Amino acid sequence: MAQDRMWKLRPWLNSFKMSLQKITPEQHNSVDERQESAKAIYICGNPHPWGIIIKLWGSAGPSGILYDFEVYQGPDSIGVGGDAVLRMASGIPFGMNYLVFEDNFFTGLALIERLQQKGIQCIRTMRPNRLKGLDLKSEKQLKKRRQRFT
Repeated sequence: MAQDRMWKLRPWLNSFKMSLQKITPEQHNSVDERQESAKAIYICGNPHPWGIIIKLWGSAGPSGILYDFEVYQGPDSIGVGGDAVLRMASGIPFGMNYLVFEDNFFTGLALIERLQQKGIQCIRTMRPNRLKGLDLKSEKQLKKRRQRFT
């Protein structure tokens, strides 16, 4: 198992997450990433010695209420952020027509399959390079086709 880089903050993070899990999630949820900078830290030898960037994953509803969050600590097994989406979706009731919105940063076919197995519907944008095995037209081909019809 990987070393927990947040071990000093873990008790507080766990307590905060437990309080968020008491909130019943809305039927529509969004998962997204956010980067925050911490400038109070000096790191000798770093190209930008004053400060670090902290990446967070978060799940919220249309009301803006945060239901879950996670601090990024390294790559995941099903793509960058894919496991984070699955962990955040674990608080959503399975098979009850709940919907998760996510952007193309998270989406891959493996994630789609895993969410479908749990009965969670998804709406997402996808990058063409994450659709291996599908023959999609290039943007150039689509542009030419659009010009023929206008």
